[in-house]
Amino acid sequence: MVGVGIPEREPQRHPVLRGKHPLVPAEAKIVLWGGGIWNWLDPLTLVRAWPQVIAIHPQARLVFLGTRNPNPLVPVHEMVHKTEALAEEVGEKDRSIVFVEWLPYTDHEAVLGEADIGVTLQPTDVETRFSIRTRVIDYFRLRLPTLVTDGDITSEWIQQYGLGRVVPNFDVDAVARALNEMLDVPKESWASSFDTIRDQMAWKRVVAPLLAYCQSGQAAPDRQQRGEPVPEYDEPQTTIQNAIKILRQQGVAAFLKRTRHHLRWRRGQA
Repeated sequence: MVGVGIPEREPQRHPVLRGKHPLVPAEAKIVLWGGGIWNWLDPLTLVRAWPQVIAIHPQARLVFLGTRNPNPLVPVHEMVHKTEALAEEVGEKDRSIVFVEWLPYTDHEAVLGEADIGVTLQPTDVETRFSIRTRVIDYFRLRLPTLVTDGDITSEWIQQYGLGRVVPNFDVDAVARALNEMLDVPKESWASSFDTIRDQMAWKRVVAPLLAYCQSGQAAPDRQQRGEPVPEYDEPQTTIQNAIKILRQQGVAAFLKRTRHHLRWRRGQA
């Protein structure tokens, strides 16, 4: 199994929000919620903390991405409405809090590069403990100082390597304090802290075990103990040789199934 990784190529950079969006001036400090506002996340604590942030950093802008999925079959999560209503309640919706429906991937990548801080907050539960938010990996890729809730593996990485701040669940004052501290220093001052995690999560390293298995893997010991035939993959085989081997080792049913899959694949390549 292959986990998540970081591409080695340089991210695309072009202006999307800064100096382009009417609510995001060129000198703004962008705090980015870099993905969907899902029901199992906690954007509300962030919005509640926001008035304390702009009181000290009036040039700051809180940008939420992913409020509306471009797929009409995906319903809008209830948390979107709650977050927009709370932003209205604190008086900052369409002022210092900006909601963006969806962005093409290249623009999403560029916005990550424009941002000064990446944020994701969530309740701590079983799902949180054993999940990885891919948006946080995106923050790491762009060397974006990151604010997260305590209780998952990414929070451990952030603390271990000094990649941002980690806060307790639903702690409004802690979120405001952390954001103000992070906005007090230039984003660039964090950049070198990301070297280790970016190297560890580079795709060439993440896929290395799978690549090694594909090149020289062996059948599982239990399969060998059951006396099942072990396919040989040492040398490239022609299509006919493969077909004969499958027929001999796996039988007619497997041969027909593999043949159907192969024909579908060939039609897709035409």
